[in-house]
Amino acid sequence: MDTSTHRDEQRRTLCQFACEAEAGPLGVRRLRTAAGAQLAAWGWPARSDVAQAVALVVAELGANAATHGARGGAVIVLRMGVLPDLAAPEAVRVEVTDARGDVAPRTGCPSAEAVCGRGLLLVSALARRWGWYRNGVEAKTVWAEVAVG
Repeated sequence: MDTSTHRDEQRRTLCQFACEAEAGPLGVRRLRTAAGAQLAAWGWPARSDVAQAVALVVAELGANAATHGARGGAVIVLRMGVLPDLAAPEAVRVEVTDARGDVAPRTGCPSAEAVCGRGLLLVSALARRWGWYRNGVEAKTVWAEVAVG
C-alpha cells in the first residue's frame, strides 16, 4: 500500500464520531454541541464556514428526527466522518438515525406563511448531496455531505 492510500485510509478510520441523545429539543442541542466540539477537534473551529454549515445540517436533521422520527423513549443517533475524495474536495458526512423507518423524509414547497417545512431545503442548500436509507424496518438514516474545500 502506498503512503497516500494508507494516509487516506488512516484518516477515514480516525475521523469518525458517534453520539446519541434523547429525541427532543434538548437532545438535538446536545448533538449539535457535540458535533461542534468534534469539528473543532478535527481542525474546523466554531466560526469556520464548514463548522457553521455542519451545525445547521445537524440541527435540521436532528430536529426532523425528533419531530417526525421519534417513538416513545427513542433516541436519535448522530454519526459524522471526514470523507477524503480524490475526485472532489473532501466532505464532512453527517448521518442522523431515528426510530421511524416507515416515515420517509420529504422536501416540500411550504407557503410563505408556513412556520415549518423548510429544513430539508436548507440541508439541500448547504450540502453537496443528501439522501436517506432504511435501517431494517424500525429505523432510517438521513445523511448529508458538506463540502470542505
